[in-house]
Amino acid sequence: MKPRKLLGIFMGLVVLVLLCSRAKSTKPSRAEFIKEDSVARAQVPTWSPQDMDFFLHGSMSTEVVPEAVLHAFIKTFPDLFPNPDLSHFGLIPDPEFGWPIGFSRKQVPHLDGLSAIGTNCAACHVAQITAKESDKPVRILGVASHFDAEAYFGAVTVAGFRTGQPENMEKNLLAFLNDGATEKISQASFESAWSAQQQKIESVISVDPAGAKEVR
Repeated sequence: MKPRKLLGIFMGLVVLVLLCSRAKSTKPSRAEFIKEDSVARAQVPTWSPQDMDFFLHGSMSTEVVPEAVLHAFIKTFPDLFPNPDLSHFGLIPDPEFGWPIGFSRKQVPHLDGLSAIGTNCAACHVAQITAKESDKPVRILGVASHFDAEAYFGAVTVAGFRTGQPENMEKNLLAFLNDGATEKISQASFESAWSAQQQKIESVISVDPAGAKEVR
């Protein structure tokens, strides 16, 4: 490696260490989201806007949670998801995309073509910090992020098990059916329909709590 190139890499690392030592971690809100992050783009000058979009939200075929299901989980279990933008997991909200940095969206054939949510490299390799002298967050690409992946996937897993309980299933199903619907189902109409099927639902759950058997 040429000495000039090696010196450039070393100086870049020095600047990054100094910046991090004078910074504090942040829990960014939607209002702090910056559509054109010039600092982040300056770190990858050869990338096109499409390259940046793919890094932040491109699919890696990890989409396993239907989008409407995740919305329903967030509405049904506020103790597991206290912040709808998922910032409590250390994620960086991206209001324009609708999900945090590092989340992807894709229609998955084996999930009946439903729009599903997954994660990509950016979830674990984009951090946002704020220097003491500034209120403006700075986004750094490639570093270890503040994302608590175990907490996020743990919350999704627990929400799935909790939904197997009839009282939670009722709330979750209403939230799922109304997610993105142009005509919302009223609480009264849903409760009437649920009551008509409640005994059968509870009977099936009691026989097969894990839902491992095919129901006809």
